[in-house]
Amino acid sequence: ALKILEKTSKNIIERDMKYKLFSKTLLEKGITATEFSKRIGVDIDKINRILREIPVNRDYEAEKKIEEEIGQKIF
Repeated sequence: ALKILEKTSKNIIERDMKYKLFSKTLLEKGITATEFSKRIGVDIDKINRILREIPVNRDYEAEKKIEEEIGQKIF
């Protein structure tokens, strides 16, 4: 596993850490990702694309809503 991790690029590791931090925070708050997306008014697929940095137009407003709602800096 360590050999694979050494070959993995840094941006992929950081990308996965954002998603894990987001998921962990939702678990601690006791809400699901679907409930969260409805609460902030952003589609769950868009949230996943933002967290995993899948090439899309960067939506600063959605990023701000996500950070404000979970109460942590992610981006």
